Amino acid sequence: MKAAKIPYLLNIAFFILALFLSFASKVDSKTWDWFPDTKDYLNQSKISVYSSEFYFTHSHPGFYPRPFTVPLFYKLTGSNPKRIVWMQKFMHCLATFILVYSLLLMFKTRVARYISILPIYFLMSWWNIFGWTTQVLSESLILSFLFLWIGTFLIFFIKRKPWFLAIHIFTTILFSFI
Repeated sequence: MKAAKIPYLLNIAFFILALFLSFASKVDSKTWDWFPDTKDYLNQSKISVYSSEFYFTHSHPGFYPRPFTVPLFYKLTGSNPKRIVWMQKFMHCLATFILVYSLLLMFKTRVARYISILPIYFLMSWWNIFGWTTQVLSESLILSFLFLWIGTFLIFFIKRKPWFLAIHIFTTILFSFI
């Protein structure tokens, strides 16, 4: 095995470990009950994605619609709070993986690559950041998409391939409507 591939394999190993540990963390489902925006996101996620009302929702008393990205991800989980938390944890780990991958592409020395891996995974496991994934709130997806946006931008900047640009544009659109 080439020494140059070891940091990439470490990133995969840390991704799997982070995913396992994040899924093992407990969730208190009663915590988000009193957040009004959670109810708005869940109500909006029950609207059909084929309806313009999903994307350009009108407010009425007791319902204040939000941009479509968070309700879309909630819809993908069937608007089930437990599955939403699992999805948020997966997105958090995926964003960390993509961000670290982009940094590994940027750094040319072996030492810089090794040094970049652990701090990012530690930063992402810090409770003030990871704690948002255990709540049915938009903050988790906002952070994940911020890190995805930075990561996909760096990957496109380094690789300069059209499909990396397409991935970055797609991430930018979703991030813009969060």
